[in-house]
Amino acid sequence: MKRTSLLVALALAVVFAAAIVNVNRASNRTAIDVHAIHNHGQDSHAQHQPNHQQKPPIVDGAVTPSAIPDYAAQEIVMRILASDEPDRIGDRKKAYLRAYGFDENAQAALMLAAREYKRLVGPIERDVDDVKNHNWPNPGSNARARLNELQRDKEAAIANVMSELNGRLQTYRSLDKWTNHFSSTVKRKIKGFASELPTKKIGFFRLFPDPFAAYAQGGGCDPTYVSSDGVYDEFSQLVYGYSGVSAGANNCGHEFYTTTQVSHAGAPTAYGTDYAVFDLDAGSYYYDGNFLIYTGAQGYCPVISQTFPAGNSSDSETVDAFVEVKRLYASSDNVQYNAETTLIAEVKSSGSVSGNATVGFGITSNPGGVVFNPVVDTLTCVVSLTTVKEGSCNVKADAADSNPPNKGPVTFYAGINSAPANAVAAGGIQSVIVCFGPKVDGSCPIQ
Repeated sequence: MKRTSLLVALALAVVFAAAIVNVNRASNRTAIDVHAIHNHGQDSHAQHQPNHQQKPPIVDGAVTPSAIPDYAAQEIVMRILASDEPDRIGDRKKAYLRAYGFDENAQAALMLAAREYKRLVGPIERDVDDVKNHNWPNPGSNARARLNELQRDKEAAIANVMSELNGRLQTYRSLDKWTNHFSSTVKRKIKGFASELPTKKIGFFRLFPDPFAAYAQGGGCDPTYVSSDGVYDEFSQLVYGYSGVSAGANNCGHEFYTTTQVSHAGAPTAYGTDYAVFDLDAGSYYYDGNFLIYTGAQGYCPVISQTFPAGNSSDSETVDAFVEVKRLYASSDNVQYNAETTLIAEVKSSGSVSGNATVGFGITSNPGGVVFNPVVDTLTCVVSLTTVKEGSCNVKADAADSNPPNKGPVTFYAGINSAPANAVAAGGIQSVIVCFGPKVDGSCPIQ
């Protein structure tokens, strides 16, 4: 009898110890998962690289955009514009709207809508979390009904925000652009995925986790919609990758996280969470060509401490080979009237460009602001893009009128007149001011 009792005690001890080991392993794994989720910094590299675990979509917006619900696509755009995560380089929100052709008025209207979305939807999502925290991992019919009700509230809030946005965009004559962007771009970049409910099997007397039991999966959850979008911002010479998720209130996860990466052949990959930024400036040249954007979405349930794949999406963005004037400056800030000065044009180009580019100069003069058009033939420089990428020309700082009433400054403008066949001449026209006399606080006094 004593031997039997001893064996039973030993067996219980083994089960209890195994349970503790299992709990510790689960706790450690959860800590690792959460650490990985929250530490995808913009400068991270291989240690945070997503594993690209593919999950088959139940609907692909690129094939059937009409199958993507309006509220999901609208929410994804609002989340991109409402995110509080600070930019590492530049302004990703303006870059997104600018890349799709929205002017400043339309940008302001969309940003206002994003703030309103966040104000209205935030309390609803907190109620959703509260229901899940009190009913997971085995929600009953009442909990499910409440979640469905909260989802209807959320969709109604989004519809209200969109109605007000459409009115503002109509005023700014940008409603057609938004409608076209929404249907032809946003929905086509979204994929929908079936979700599964993570539940933990309970073992011995339902008091301890069963060390030999695996995690089980049950269905019946709202889909998860995942978006990946890439844009090239010519103003900042950056490629942005954007990630978005829309999950229904009755979805299996409490919280959703995205990992974003922008990759280019032969270059370090840029990583982030809701977005990633790839800087085209490689030092002596700029990257061009095809960039791949990848989004991996994960759901996380804090009640049972489990992370599960929620979906993935990808996009691409092409940057054409380009050459442009980066900076224009004069050999001297001030010269005597009708004296000779040297203009220096610093040119930037992308990596696949080689050959020569011709930089042309135009002139304006005070008073009058007359621009020579076409550019005066003698005021050109040929820049070899395979060497110094800089050209200089000696010109006379003449006013448009040989005897103007006010001998003020002359402004020289430079731009690319011709470039190699495989390059696009891009970017704004640079300018430099030459003074007849000393500069005062960066400007030229009228003489």
